[in-house]
Amino acid sequence: MSVDLPNSIIGEYFDAITKTLESNTDRKETAILFRQLLLSKEYGFSILMSLAEIDSLHKEIRIIFRGFEPRNVGLFMKALTVEDLILSVKFYVISWTTLLDMLAALISKVFNLGFADSDVKFGLILRNKHVLNSDLPAIFKKYSKALDITALKRHRNEIVHRGKIMDEEVKSHYKAKNILDAERYSLLRSAHISEEEYKKESARQIEVLFDLASRKKATYEAHYKTTLEMIAEVLDSLGRKAVELHKPKAI
Repeated sequence: MSVDLPNSIIGEYFDAITKTLESNTDRKETAILFRQLLLSKEYGFSILMSLAEIDSLHKEIRIIFRGFEPRNVGLFMKALTVEDLILSVKFYVISWTTLLDMLAALISKVFNLGFADSDVKFGLILRNKHVLNSDLPAIFKKYSKALDITALKRHRNEIVHRGKIMDEEVKSHYKAKNILDAERYSLLRSAHISEEEYKKESARQIEVLFDLASRKKATYEAHYKTTLEMIAEVLDSLGRKAVELHKPKAI
């Protein structure tokens, strides 16, 4: 069963700002802070753009999960290839690591660290002394093992630089499909299996593929749901930090 993913994932940032400002009894200060945090071009607008980009990527990831599902072919048939599954795995891993980089860029902007987006690296941001003194390192540490952040980054590098995925189950199925095709059609073989044998084994492999794709979809959706829990905590922290950093300026 598919995980019900939200349409938007950035509400926690605004909720944190709203709750923090609501506790402020000085209405003038509150008005100045609200304008500065959400409307100022130098600070607020840049953050809003980052939030919009994060939300846009989230919507793309929701679409990626559809690629794990067999598509309708006619009235009574469904189709899915192992290549479809490989692409879905690649798209998820790359998009997920991109989301992490975009989150790092947002942290840089909220803390006003002065880095250009092209220079922002997740590890670099977490080593910054201002970030280290916040609750963000504890949040990322809390989720690091469950999300297997280091392994996902290695997986992303393998995909981007070598075009390969690290999922052994999917790779094994892809290999089995190629072997079957070679047993039926390879010009390098002197003997081939019959068409009937080929169709029978193909049907069996398709059943295995459907089950494999369903399990992979569930695994990655669960991984992404945990990711969203982490992002919610990060955005809540950033919203409160934005008010904290700019409150002294509201005179």
